[in-house]
Amino acid sequence: MAETTLHGVITEMHPNAHFLVCLDDGRFVTPSLSGKLRSLHTRLTVGAGVMVEFSRFDLSRGRIVSRDPAPDDDRGDAQRVLR
Repeated sequence: MAETTLHGVITEMHPNAHFLVCLDDGRFVTPSLSGKLRSLHTRLTVGAGVMVEFSRFDLSRGRIVSRDPAPDDDRGDAQRVLR
């Protein structure tokens, strides 16, 4: 099945791992957290950038498949130096 993946920013948090996400094209959608991110206990906050995957049948709902790193987050460079 063909799936579409778009970038967006979390604007509101709802119960049961549902979020209100504003996509880059200006649409608002209500995706849920994917099973992989649930099992890893990934924390998402308002303002976090995410990748949302949609089915070709319903473009108003989807699932969050990854979290974008914060642009000012330089902990990755420090961890590389420690290794």
